[in-house]
Amino acid sequence: MEVLRIKNISSDLKLLHHFISNLGEAKLNFRYFDKREMSAIQNHLVTLLVMNDDIPVGYGHLDQENGNIWLGISVNPDFQGQGIGNILMTELISDAKENNIEKIHLTVDKENITAQKLYEKFHFLKKVSAEKLHFHTYILKLIND
Repeated sequence: MEVLRIKNISSDLKLLHHFISNLGEAKLNFRYFDKREMSAIQNHLVTLLVMNDDIPVGYGHLDQENGNIWLGISVNPDFQGQGIGNILMTELISDAKENNIEKIHLTVDKENITAQKLYEKFHFLKKVSAEKLHFHTYILKLIND
């Protein structure tokens, strides 16, 4: 597996589109692009694709919104359980540290126990969980207050 840092928007957007179109039902849990154009990656601090040969099988980003840094990842279901989530998390956290980012936020569906275990493995702490919400919000402090 190779990690590709998206830099060339025109050609890499095709790879990103290919990744998203091959998610199948998992796309229901990956809603980042539901209300955003794919060109939104131009504003990311970092955008990653994990490649298996020439096929994108994992996606991750660090995005800044409303003063917070948000992490998002997705792995093609056909490739889950192969360490791709670990690769993405390691790379994104490393990038955050290199950029002196103090905190990383993320949200995850309450039913997505596998993802929650991954985030907890990387020391994210659950901060918000309300009955009305369908997701948990996690935070990772990289620099202590």
